[in-house]
Amino acid sequence: MLRVVFRALTRLAVTFVIITFVVIAIIYFYPEVVINPKTIQLALHGDTLTWESADLQFENAGFLKKRVSIHLKQPCLKLQQGDVAGCFAVLKVQALIGLQNFRPHLFDLGPMQADEGDFKILIRKSEAPPQPQNQEQGLSWISPLISAIKNTHFHDLRIILNRFLISGPGLAWQGQVDIRKEMGGQSAAVRIRAHATEIQSTQKLRIEGSLQAGATSGLVHDLSLQYENGKQTLRILEQGVLEPDNISATVSGSLRELTKEIPKLDVRNCKVQSRPSSLSLSCPFDAVLNLKGTQIRKVTASLKAEIKTEALIPSFADPAAARLALATHIPNSGLKKLNANWEGLASASSFSGRFDIQFQTDRFKRFAQKLFGARFALPAPFSVLDGKIDLSSSGDLSSKSIKAESLLVVRLKSTTERLDFDLNASSETPFGGTSRLKAEVLLNSVNLELPNLDYLKLPRLTADSRISVKRTTLPVQSSPSLIYDAAIRTGSGEPARLFVKQVAQGIPIVLDLSITSTRALSGTVGVRSFPLQAFRRKATVDFFQLNLKESPDNSEIKGRLIFPSTEYTIDVGIFGTVSRPQIRLSSNPPIPEERIMAVLVFGVPFENLDVDQEASIASTSAALTDGVLGLASLFALGSTPVERIGYDPGSGAASIRMKVGEGASITVQSKAEETDVSLRKRIGSNWVISTDLSSSSGQTTDRSLTVSQGTIVSTFLEWNHRY
Repeated sequence: MLRVVFRALTRLAVTFVIITFVVIAIIYFYPEVVINPKTIQLALHGDTLTWESADLQFENAGFLKKRVSIHLKQPCLKLQQGDVAGCFAVLKVQALIGLQNFRPHLFDLGPMQADEGDFKILIRKSEAPPQPQNQEQGLSWISPLISAIKNTHFHDLRIILNRFLISGPGLAWQGQVDIRKEMGGQSAAVRIRAHATEIQSTQKLRIEGSLQAGATSGLVHDLSLQYENGKQTLRILEQGVLEPDNISATVSGSLRELTKEIPKLDVRNCKVQSRPSSLSLSCPFDAVLNLKGTQIRKVTASLKAEIKTEALIPSFADPAAARLALATHIPNSGLKKLNANWEGLASASSFSGRFDIQFQTDRFKRFAQKLFGARFALPAPFSVLDGKIDLSSSGDLSSKSIKAESLLVVRLKSTTERLDFDLNASSETPFGGTSRLKAEVLLNSVNLELPNLDYLKLPRLTADSRISVKRTTLPVQSSPSLIYDAAIRTGSGEPARLFVKQVAQGIPIVLDLSITSTRALSGTVGVRSFPLQAFRRKATVDFFQLNLKESPDNSEIKGRLIFPSTEYTIDVGIFGTVSRPQIRLSSNPPIPEERIMAVLVFGVPFENLDVDQEASIASTSAALTDGVLGLASLFALGSTPVERIGYDPGSGAASIRMKVGEGASITVQSKAEETDVSLRKRIGSNWVISTDLSSSSGQTTDRSLTVSQGTIVSTFLEWNHRY
């Protein structure tokens, strides 16, 4: 029984081998029996590829080789459910095929000709985002393609699309494509030319390129692209190599009239390389600017980037190690350095890492002129200062927030002024949340010139009731956009100095101030000892201190002014609050206050005063007690030829009379909103001419006069005679 089964299986195997050899022989010697238009259409399963007529011919070309010729009329191709469809008038292909190492092999391809093509491509709006694909699978065709190109002899190639149309949402392009290879030999390149225009606009696109096998491995390609849209033009030149484990390219290009502000942008030798381990970019570029209000016209920069990957073309779906570096240069601007770096993890949806920024200018004045141009003049003292400014900032930068530690170093000076300070800041800014800032300014060396503070000009003697401060209550925000805590201090060494006309050595200022988002400016402002010319004599400011309170009017002040002389030393003490300052006069050895006042105001001993001057001393003392006159007013009174000072505590009216010449005087009187100025001049033994000027911010008797017009001028000629 077993012998019968064995014989049957043996005969069956022999029969299968014979049938197999017979089928192989038929396919080889008569391939048209198996490979013909009908069997090809059956293999394509439908209308993917159709034609009007087809002709396939096979010729013997050697042992185990056949030359096949295909001639199709009106071949039509339909892909992606008809979204890609088109036809050629004719398709002619010749190829040499056979077996090599018992495997099918393509020895020669060509000539190949496809003429008068007409294709349409429809791009539909994606309803769902594409799912991540295996990048390595997407590039699996590179190795077989390189192998096929290097091991296949190509003859002439010509594919002509007389017309193609690409349409979709907001998209309508038509053009032509010409693909040729007309030089014989394995190293000849396939050249591609294409041009297209946007149907509903003036946009034009022209592309030229080539593709050929490299000398060692890979595909060498180059590309030239030109895009036009009215005045906007884009030109790109690219050369590179495509290998199974390396994609590299060098790109240069130019962009014109991108915007009115950036009319020109050039990229020079931008190098792009992708390996299975990393994707890197190094691009230097130049930008020509046309920004209003600035004289900066050109910026040169270099951008370098690298991201670690596990695929030749990464999807950026998962976070990967990355770094970014930007270096910027502005020619002839005074800018010495402007660099930015970032390193961390990045993906298509998020990033996080460390950053640092460095900014440095060693010619501040030139940089400011370039940056701001003629838009506005820098305020004093920056308009005359020059020197160096350094800014460095580093911290954490992510797609959710930025945390930074920053240092600003300012070293500016001129022939007479100096501004040296350091600013340390710590900030945290969550995107879409409340920002926090903590900063400290340390004044190292500050010498500034103030405008001429001429206290010799007569100040207003009483407060102007028209000036009022309206306190508005801001709406309380549930979550403030910024929470800050800032401080400004002078260094432990040299204080800041403010130079004015009356103080040649400068006023030494010591600051210790702070301000927060929940608390008003607080701290102390101190003035150290310095010499001063006041009350027509030399004096010394011993000290002055202002302690700021939450309400500025309640801020406390105290100070001391010393007037030395050969007989006694006068002390002018200042105390109280900003809203109600008080002045206390004393001397060493002690003398009565009216004697001190006589020396300060009239510059003579009390014994030499006349009746009016004695009354003036009493009025001045009362005005000082009520806070109507301050230290600045005393300076003015002590520096002018005062004849009489009057003050009425009941009405609050104050007046002074000053001698301005022989027989002439000016009287100024202030009360609430009213100010009267009277000029009197004796023109004879019994005649006096008097001119009065009265102004009021209230209503006048003449309804035609407005508030600003409420000024009355009157002149009188007086005659008097004493009997």
